[in-house]
Amino acid sequence: MVDYPSTLPTSDKAETEQAQIKEIEKQKLQAALKAEEERQAAIRKEAAVRTAREQLEAVIREKREMRQRREQLNADIRARALITQKRQQADKQQQTKINLEKAKQVYLQTKKQPKTTVTTSNQRQVPPKQQVTTERPENTVDTNNDGANIPNPWESTYPIPKTSDELEQVIREGNQ
Repeated sequence: MVDYPSTLPTSDKAETEQAQIKEIEKQKLQAALKAEEERQAAIRKEAAVRTAREQLEAVIREKREMRQRREQLNADIRARALITQKRQQADKQQQTKINLEKAKQVYLQTKKQPKTTVTTSNQRQVPPKQQVTTERPENTVDTNNDGANIPNPWESTYPIPKTSDELEQVIREGNQ
C-alpha cells in the first residue's frame, strides 16, 4: 500500500484508494484486453499461415496432377503414333503384295510359252531309223517274212530298237 500523507481526511484517503484500485483494475483490464487482442492476432496469423499452406499444397497437387496427365497424354500419343506407324507399315506391305501379285499376273499373261529344251546325255545321238519299204512283185515268195512258217525267227525284217533309241523316244514323248 501506498502511504498517503496523513493530512488528508480519511474519506479522501478512501476515495484516493478507490481511484487507485479502479486505475489498477483498468490497467489489468487493458492488459487482459491487449493480451486477448494479441492472442486473436496470433490465431488469425496462424489461420492465414494454414490457409496459405493449404493453397500452396493445392497448387503443388494440381501441378503434379497436370504433370501426370501430360505424361499420360504423351504416352497415349506415342502409343497411337506407334499403332499408326504399324498400321501404315502393314498397309504398305499389303499394297506391295497386291502390286507384286498384279505384276506377276501381267507377267504371266504377257509371257511367251517357254521353248522346250531337251537335255540329252553325252552320248552321240543317232537319228531314228526310217523304215524303207520296197515294192516287190506280187508273185515272189519272201523267204524272210514274219509269218508262222519262218524257219529262223531271228532274221526278222523289223528293226529291233536299241536301248538308246528307246530312251530318246521316251525323252521326246515327255517333252511334248
